[in-house]
Amino acid sequence: GAMGAMGAMGAMGAMGMAGGAMDPSNRLMPTAPVDDVQVQQALQDMQQLLIAGKREEACQKALEHELWAPALLLSSYMNIEMYQRVMGEFAKRSFKVGTPLRTLYMLFAGQGKQLFEPDTMDALLDAWQANLSVLLNNRTPGDRDVVVNVGEGLWNLRKDVEAAHVCMMLAGEEVLPPDAPACRVALIGADHRANPTNF
Repeated sequence: GAMGAMGAMGAMGAMGMAGGAMDPSNRLMPTAPVDDVQVQQALQDMQQLLIAGKREEACQKALEHELWAPALLLSSYMNIEMYQRVMGEFAKRSFKVGTPLRTLYMLFAGQGKQLFEPDTMDALLDAWQANLSVLLNNRTPGDRDVVVNVGEGLWNLRKDVEAAHVCMMLAGEEVLPPDAPACRVALIGADHRANPTNF
């Protein structure tokens, strides 16, 4: 009956039919063919570099071949700058623009400002609620600025004042008089920037 058809549709979705988790358009991580020979050679090269005490070069080799586990582990034993560089590359190369995973990992990399580049901003704003949730549920240094910038993007690019104010309030912005220089919220839901005297 109807329940059997629904179950079959659910199973097809899970197996890669349109709309399911395996549907290529729903993938969070793009897939690339893996050349096992190249991977094994890169691992051999890394091993030789590490035997020679060349940790930075070994990490660079792992990065070049997108061997993320070795690259992240090695960089964590080097310095914070290298770790953040590797984490940022991992986030950019591994996750689709605008996804909460990419947003969170960019913050882990200390690269929250890069989320607001012109070629990535629309995708971030398209999924602003999910990105806001991942930021608020996984507090990270710099997340407040990212939440404020999401709000600014919603306000300036989408003219969505209410959504912008949600972000501002969750970031801890205070309600201020509209003529205050730092005012982001004067009256919740009202656009005091477009109508400073009549909002």
